[in-house]
Amino acid sequence: GRRMKPANFGQIRLAQLHHFSYASESGYGIVSYLRLEDDNKEVYVAFIMRKSRVAPLEQMMIIRELTAAVLAVRVDIMLQKELQLLLDKSIFLTDITTVLKYINNKNKCFQTFVAN
Repeated sequence: GRRMKPANFGQIRLAQLHHFSYASESGYGIVSYLRLEDDNKEVYVAFIMRKSRVAPLEQMMIIRELTAAVLAVRVDIMLQKELQLLLDKSIFLTDITTVLKYINNKNKCFQTFVAN
């Protein structure tokens, strides 16, 4: 299997997945990294995976943005199962503040995406 930390890295005291989601007019995707911190507060970050999709032309931009956020959550669930590490809380990041507003919105609009 792939080594998740450098040989000279200390005892892991914090392990987190960081997911970045993005969307454009032509598609959407995510990039995931593993962030480790050892008992000496040294930090190591490793690229884990990326996933991208081409978006249908007729799809609204907000749908692509929300779909990218859902994809990040699904990848997180898969990596939590597959990685043989005790992981702390995952971090989800996006450069699209609209996504954060829709996720926190209590109205029924886009409820399927927000629920996922």
